[in-house]
Amino acid sequence: TSKMEDLLKELGEGFRGDELQKQIALIDKKNSGFLERAAFVEWYQELSSSALSSDSEDEISLDSDEEDEWAEQVELVQAIFDEKGTGGGVTLEESKFEDLIEALGTVYCEDKGSAHTRAKKKLTKKGLLSIDDFL
Repeated sequence: TSKMEDLLKELGEGFRGDELQKQIALIDKKNSGFLERAAFVEWYQELSSSALSSDSEDEISLDSDEEDEWAEQVELVQAIFDEKGTGGGVTLEESKFEDLIEALGTVYCEDKGSAHTRAKKKLTKKGLLSIDDFL
């Protein structure tokens, strides 16, 4: 599991600290210290499919720590849109998407088909990204 953070960076995911440990625990359910390929693939498919389906109108249940973290992330996104955005902080130019992702503490991955590339393509309209669509 010691290489998990490096692997996730390569995949464009930015888990660190306690959140990284939670994700490792989801994969290594036996707490063996090793990640089985099949378990990792199953976990990553679930992660990817949940990211793709997160645009549904379904409610997402968050515990209080997650709610606090989400509120901090929303504040950070709003600050970035205010600082680098246009239209009074409501939109961000497509070229600033990488800055936004990295400001949120994630290594941006521009590889074709990555979660970041798919999100950028999905959220960008006429060269602009709306804060409402992003959040």
